Amino acid sequence: MNPSTGMCSSSDDSESGDVYMTRHAARADRERSWRPLPGHSPEDCELSKAGEEATQELTKKFVVDERDGSSSIPLSHIVSSPFLRCVRTVLPIAIARGLTIKVE
Repeated sequence: MNPSTGMCSSSDDSESGDVYMTRHAARADRERSWRPLPGHSPEDCELSKAGEEATQELTKKFVVDERDGSSSIPLSHIVSSPFLRCVRTVLPIAIARGLTIKVE
């Protein structure tokens, strides 16, 4: 894992291409003022403010450049854990790239 980006990449010569993995951004339940969301278990917390900021930085690495429609990182699938913090970490990327998040 690259400590500066929080991502892992694996590639070989097969047709499957690169796989990028990231850990969910910072959890809100680590903050003193955090309370569980109604209808969610305490383990299924949202992102903290720092987590939201980290998600924005991660999204910048995967978004399409509006000037020419290109991206330096090809992306065809997004898979996430069902935990709210995990889905919210990749949601801005999915929206920007027009992809559906496969929740497993």
